[in-house]
Amino acid sequence: YAIVGEIVDVWQKKSLKTAAEIEQSAKTIPVQALGVDPKTMNAFSIGKGSQAVTLFVDPLCGWCHELVKTVESNKTLQKDYRFNFYVVPALGDASNLIAKKLYCAGLDNAGKKDAFMAHGKTLPEGEVDPKCDLRGYDRTLLASEMMGVQAVPFVIAPDGRFSRGMPRDLARFLATPNKE
Repeated sequence: YAIVGEIVDVWQKKSLKTAAEIEQSAKTIPVQALGVDPKTMNAFSIGKGSQAVTLFVDPLCGWCHELVKTVESNKTLQKDYRFNFYVVPALGDASNLIAKKLYCAGLDNAGKKDAFMAHGKTLPEGEVDPKCDLRGYDRTLLASEMMGVQAVPFVIAPDGRFSRGMPRDLARFLATPNKE
């Protein structure tokens, strides 16, 4: 095989010149380069830290709820990181209905987190309000597809490393720097 020409990481807008750079690029997701913003998407946040952790979760996923509880119970993590939980319907139609209702409910950040943790049972019954503008919901789905989220929870550390599933030790996962 021969590769002739330049390999460019289009997310990070840089040329990849070595096998190590190619490998590093394949192992990370540059969330900041994708312009993902929890304020304009189906998301809620926990923590006030300067480093953003991106998490994709489903309202009916037990491990996702455990992940939220882990973050809520660790004040040190909340001081160091801001955890942005993006709600996606990974587990089918029931999840899709709850996720849309969560987006359309007009809740503040704490209300979204509480409704998520209640598996959507605190949200209005019935179908989604047809007047709801679902563009932010659709942006959330598009972002999850672009990042290759196929199962939840999906956790992306501030340096772009990711975990498919809940890390055994979230603090250790976040503290382990990316070796470039």
